[in-house]
Parts: sequence; C-alpha cells; structure tokens
Amino acid sequence: MSHLAGSEAFGRALTDTLIIYLDLDQSALGPTPPEVGAAVCRLLGLRGPDIALAPEKETVDDIYAIAHADLDRFQRNDPSGRAALIFVAYVSTFFHEARHVHDLLSTGFGLDILAAEFNYYQNALPLVGHLRKWQVSTSLSVPMPVAVDHPAIQSWTPRAARLIEGYTTLASRLERAGAPDRGIYGWMSNIHLLEASAGTVQLDIAHDLFGDEGIVLFDQLVRRGASARKYMWLINDFVELIQQRSKAREQIGRMMAFLLWTSLQGGRGDSSEPGLSPVAFFHAAADFVSRRADRANNVEQMQLLLDEFCTLWKLPLSAVTLTANEKRVQMRTGKFAQGWQAIDEAAPAHFADIFVGLSDAHLRLTKQIQTIPEIYFVGRFYSHAILLGHLPGLRVDFKFGDINHTAFTPGQPCLDPAVWDKAALYAAILSVLLKGRCTFPIPYLEDRAFRFMSDELGLRLKDRNFDF
Repeated sequence: MSHLAGSEAFGRALTDTLIIYLDLDQSALGPTPPEVGAAVCRLLGLRGPDIALAPEKETVDDIYAIAHADLDRFQRNDPSGRAALIFVAYVSTFFHEARHVHDLLSTGFGLDILAAEFNYYQNALPLVGHLRKWQVSTSLSVPMPVAVDHPAIQSWTPRAARLIEGYTTLASRLERAGAPDRGIYGWMSNIHLLEASAGTVQLDIAHDLFGDEGIVLFDQLVRRGASARKYMWLINDFVELIQQRSKAREQIGRMMAFLLWTSLQGGRGDSSEPGLSPVAFFHAAADFVSRRADRANNVEQMQLLLDEFCTLWKLPLSAVTLTANEKRVQMRTGKFAQGWQAIDEAAPAHFADIFVGLSDAHLRLTKQIQTIPEIYFVGRFYSHAILLGHLPGLRVDFKFGDINHTAFTPGQPCLDPAVWDKAALYAAILSVLLKGRCTFPIPYLEDRAFRFMSDELGLRLKDRNFDF
C-alpha cells in the first residue's frame, strides 16, 4: 500500500515510510502558482535551500496571522478563487496526512501495518545480494519486475517465492483488515477508520484556520473526488447520529477523534488478537457514548464512558489494550532485532535500528497522547502542537520550484533522520524490484534506489515494462 486515499490529489502519507509528500508545483487542479507554494511552506514551516521564509512561529497568534493574511491575499488578487482553493487544499491536506502518520505510529492497527510492511522490506538487501550473485554467474541483466518464476528466485530459498507473492497481495489484505464478517458495516474496514480520523482533523483545522470560508472550499474539493466522498460517509453517519442528540453537538470533533483512535487500538486483552472488529467497536461505542453526552464534557469523561461501555460488553478496557499493544511492539521489535543479530553481527546497523526506532516512537507518542489528550483529539490544539513542535516532528518531502526538498516539522523527529532515510531506501528498493519503475509514490526516492542498486551494488537492471 503506497498511500492512504482521501487527499492524495494534493499530498500523501506513505504507510511504508511514514513520509508525507507534497508536490507544490502540480496538483489535481493543474500547475500550482509559485506564490501559493511559498505560502504553504511559510505556514507549515517547510524549509529548503532556495526557500525564503518568514520568522519562525513562536505563538498560536502567529499561526492565525499567517493563515489569514495569505488567504486574504489570494482571494483579493485572484477573483477566480483558484489560488485560495489550492492554498486551503494543501494546508488541510498536510494535516490530514500528518494524522495518518501519527495514527500509524500510535495505534494497534498502525503497528500491524508497519510490521507487515517492514517485514517485507527487511528482505530488500538479501534479495539484491542474491540477484547480484545470479547475475555474476549468468552474465545476464535482472528483469524487473522480478517474478516468482524467475530463475534467480527459483534457485534461492522457497521463502523467496512466498516473499514475492505476499508482497504483491499485501495492499489488498490490509485494505480489508478489520472489516466485520457480517452486518450493515461489512463494507467498512480499518482503513475507513483511519480516513475518518484524518478527515475529522482536516475539517476541524480547516474551519479553525480559515473559518466558514475554509469549510466551503473544503466542500468544493470533496465533491470533486469519488474516493473522498466515500471516506466521508463514516463522518457523515456520525454527524447524523450526533444531530439527534443535542447534548453531544459541542463535542462532536473530539468525541469522534477519541473514539476512532481507541477503536484502532484493536480491543486486545491478554490474547494477541483483537476480540472485536474495530469497525464494529467504533459504531457500538459511538452510539453508547453519544447517548450519554451530558457526561462527556472532556476527553477524561469520554474515557470513563468508554470504560463503562467496555465493562458492560465484557471487552478489554482501553488501558488494558494500550498496555497489550506496548508489550506486543516491544516483543516484536526484540524478535526482529535478535533475528538480524543471529544472521550477521553487523546487521543491526543495517536494519534492526528501524524496528527499534518505530518501537520507541510508538511508546513516546502514545504516552504523550495519554498524558495530554487534548493536543491529539481537539483539532485546533493538534495543529498548534504540530506547528509549534509540541508533537513529534514529521518528515515532509516536497517538490517546489522543480527541486526536491526534505524538511521536518518542529519538534524531535519521530525517527532519527538517518534511520528514516534507510527505511525509505529499502521500501523503494523492494518496490522497484518487484513492481518495476514508476511505481513508487515519491519519484526521486525511486530514482535514488535505482541508482543505488545499479551504481553502488553493480546490478544491471532491465524493466520489462519500459526497456525493449
């Protein structure tokens, strides 16, 4: 799975690298005016060697001043409204994708996705090494995408064929994860919960930064895309539920954000498998909590109501589930690291530090969310926390002025930048080998992986889809 659907016309969060990618030169609405790209960089604090920025944002007032000034300028200078629409789209999309990264790092389902992805990517260099040996012995180029029946794969271990088969079906398997096996919500999966979580934050922040005008512009974007409408269904269902219960209306944003995040934890107790579909859990919990909204004035009170719901239905309390997920990620990290150490004493410097980094990031972020829940479940506080560096920093790769840049939002990065680079390289290597060229969502990272294999490792690669 290369990215999550919903706002991909303006940006995307890659589940296999936790990188947010923005093309500030081109979007679904055509070429992006350079002044709009510069304004996006200024508001989000993205820096590049050729980008002149305003002073760093030091207070919340600075954030609103920059957002309002730029939106007013675009509306004044471009009567067509196109510049303002693109500006709001990029900014709101960034927060949508930021939420994906944080949800992947802090929820049980996110951990499952990352573990599944990197379980494959840890095989990238061993696969390259075997293909190199095959090439030396045969003097032939390696055709891409590498198929299961390729002689190099057939001459290796049987697990190599399972690696290729599993990798090519991974996206579809993750797409259906968490879907109830029956009932009216059988069409939903955990991906819908992730999208609803990001969409809720996106709506809240668009309204907070740009007012009613921001929501009007957001609605124009949603109506343009079928996939965006699809992922808004769950949000709309929740809104309709709340409209019937006036006491809950003031809490709708934080209530939905809180229930989605707790549902994505997976409802685990002592067993390793979740006992109830996260989709089913969300809908049942939403009905229970919203009926008692007069007792849910803040996140702490919502947590008490959710515990009451779990006790009534004999489900693990969310604190129990979070503890179980902590133990699971630590056990999984230890298993991966020990496996690499058993293969090669130098291997931890190659791959195990990625697993350790992901584990540490999960523990830090979940602890912060539990300690100060409002910075995660209240849209405006979430945007402030990202832009002022109060949440773990995110890696943003962006193209602006036909130049590729890598930047980090303020705060301590989720992962060590060197580890992040390594994870991106291995993900791109496996994508190039098993899918071929022009398949990795960030083109310049794909080019880097191709050059690494051909120039540094000596592989002669031939793409059967492009080379004749």
